[in-house]
Amino acid sequence: MIWFNSILLKLKYGHKCLISPYMVDEMDTDDFQIPINKEETLINKILDAKYDAAIKIYGEISKQLFTYNYNEVMFSLIHLMYNVYTSIVLKYSNLKEEITIILKNFMADLQTAEISSDIDILMKHSIKNMCERIDDSRNNSNNQNKNIITQSICEIIEKEYSNNAICLSFIAEKLGLSPNYIGHIFKSVKNISIAQYIMEIRMEKLAYYLNNTSLPLDTIIENVGLNKNNYFYTLFKKHFGMSLSEYKLTIKNSSQE
Repeated sequence: MIWFNSILLKLKYGHKCLISPYMVDEMDTDDFQIPINKEETLINKILDAKYDAAIKIYGEISKQLFTYNYNEVMFSLIHLMYNVYTSIVLKYSNLKEEITIILKNFMADLQTAEISSDIDILMKHSIKNMCERIDDSRNNSNNQNKNIITQSICEIIEKEYSNNAICLSFIAEKLGLSPNYIGHIFKSVKNISIAQYIMEIRMEKLAYYLNNTSLPLDTIIENVGLNKNNYFYTLFKKHFGMSLSEYKLTIKNSSQE
């Protein structure tokens, strides 16, 4: 990246320097090396969007780094942030544009930072921005997956609602996922359990049959996957707010109007 190398050289040789091949060859940070294990840990914490943990590791790095001269501090931090940038883009390619902007802003602001506290604030701000972008991206991805699974569950219920065997484990087996997992996801999206949703669909179908067909009640109940017993009448009244006979009466009155 041309702009990256340009800033790196200017930090070492000054803003008005004329860059030569010799100067490029001389560019290194041999005097100070950030411990590889700490750099890898910092990068991994950022990739996991764990800001507090990342800042803790950065604090350990900066405590040692700030005992060196200004140029060594600048070189080390630029290389560190560029490695962070590369790792993020490799894992989250959709964030390349946003992370590039964060890195460019970091590089520009770093040129005006003269004391360790200024650099600390800048580093923490940049790491926070990166973690927030990653966290947002991961949440969006998770929400998309949840919606896909929830839609699949709804489609199975719509197709199988008349099947007496349909239940949480039945649906989980069809999806190849665990019952607890799909139950948790469905409720987080729909705010009701899968069992409640199945019952809602069955009641909707029941209402449709009652309003639009002359089928016997026993047939309708069987068609929607329910059983005709005392519990059915309790469920009906709870769902519609009236007894079955009252509901039929409202249908009859509506048809006569």
